[in-house]
Amino acid sequence: MAEDAYQKAYGEIALFYRISANAIKAENEEQLLDIFLHELAMFFDAEIVVYAERKDGEIVPCRALGVQTSEPCVIKEGETSCWKALKENSPVIEFSKEGNLDLPQPIKRLKPRAVLHAPVTIFGAPKAVLCIIRLRPERFEESDAKNIKVIVNQLALNIERLRLKERTERIVEERTAKLRETEEALMNMIADLNKAYRELRTLDAAKDEFINITTHELKTPLTPIKIQAQLWLDGAYGELNEKQKESFRMILRNVTRLTLLIDDIMTIAKLDAGKIIFHFEKHLIGKLMEEVAEDFRDVCRVRRMSFSMNIPDELRKLEVEVDGERIKQVMSIYLDNAVKFTPEGGSIALSGEVKDGFVEITVADSGIGIPEEAIPKLFTRFYQVDKTITRKYGGTGLGLAIAKALIEKHGGRVWAKSAGLGKGSTFGFAIPLKKSKEGGEA
Repeated sequence: MAEDAYQKAYGEIALFYRISANAIKAENEEQLLDIFLHELAMFFDAEIVVYAERKDGEIVPCRALGVQTSEPCVIKEGETSCWKALKENSPVIEFSKEGNLDLPQPIKRLKPRAVLHAPVTIFGAPKAVLCIIRLRPERFEESDAKNIKVIVNQLALNIERLRLKERTERIVEERTAKLRETEEALMNMIADLNKAYRELRTLDAAKDEFINITTHELKTPLTPIKIQAQLWLDGAYGELNEKQKESFRMILRNVTRLTLLIDDIMTIAKLDAGKIIFHFEKHLIGKLMEEVAEDFRDVCRVRRMSFSMNIPDELRKLEVEVDGERIKQVMSIYLDNAVKFTPEGGSIALSGEVKDGFVEITVADSGIGIPEEAIPKLFTRFYQVDKTITRKYGGTGLGLAIAKALIEKHGGRVWAKSAGLGKGSTFGFAIPLKKSKEGGEA
């Protein structure tokens, strides 16, 4: 008896080992089920082993050993032992000496005497059943029910493993396909962008050439026109009456206006193309302010405006590495606008201070002011607050855009303030005491 028990225990351990070792090699569920059905048939000395799954109220055989399942072999939901095993999630043993077990016809006609139904729990739910069938009249024991529990647990784990593997591979395949599509679309987009960039470069070069040719052709006749008009005004060709003089003054004003417009367009084009060379040198900021102010004092006097300048002693002695001519150009743009938009009898003030590591320069006037909604757009190219104002006061709408670009090349910033129409305005810029990366590190 002891030897029989030992042999039986040894056989069980050997079965569990073989199933574990072989199951891990299975690449799909069909291979896995064939391994289990074969091992179960040998271990339980059974002629038939069937693996069936629960589908839509029926138990449908998926794999079988020892019987053909080509005929209808489903078990409708009911009170059969097979369904009982599934519903109770516990093995069920049946025996009939006469072979009258409630099984599908293809199996029933073989007159099976004993059957062991074992539910298979997959992902937490009893979704399949193993039916181990003996044709001879030999009962299954309770020990067989215990062993089958261990075996179906192994089967369930391996089915879950394979299904997770299949699902993962499918997801990876789908994602890989999407990535390939995305990569292809991205490459096409990059190719399109490169093509567009090359075309843009070509157009940009054509634009620069057009601007250079056009501005040159426009400026060429302006110089002799200006010279001739001035000669007439100076009396080189004889005395002019007042009406004739005013006519030539109008010609000179418009020649000057057109020259400034051409200069502004050329400056913008050169800034865009990166062709403006900046000469950064140490400059006294106070001296630059005084040089610009000198040019505008007479203009303000003629227009009966008061002009003041506030340069703190700290600023007069302060040297900052800048392009002096460009900084004076920005101050001139601000002052020119202040003069243009301030009526006679108004006031203009040029001020400077050192604040938070920056030199801040401001031009304040008592002119026509700016509506609040227009302030964010002031430094945009060709922007005019009001076209009627533009017609009255002139201007291209490029000056402030140029000022902004020049200051940003110094690593600085620009701004404008106004309390509203009729309340004057203040324009300012700030440049760092130490040269910024935009202009190159000091």
